[in-house]
Amino acid sequence: DAAMKKGQEICRAFQDSSPELPDGFSPSCSAGMALLGEGETFDEAFARADRALYRAKRNQKGVCLV
Repeated sequence: DAAMKKGQEICRAFQDSSPELPDGFSPSCSAGMALLGEGETFDEAFARADRALYRAKRNQKGVCLV
């Protein structure tokens, strides 16, 4: 929960501090997180975080998902 809040805070700070760009473009920040579960390998946790990142990018730009 604390990690998720920090991730959201980082995404908001990035978006709030981004300059205005021409042609209506606006930068966004998306992040995916995963906690390493008992008996889980780093690669498995990393794959879950990667899937969360792409879910965030696809569904809700500018967020952090677990």
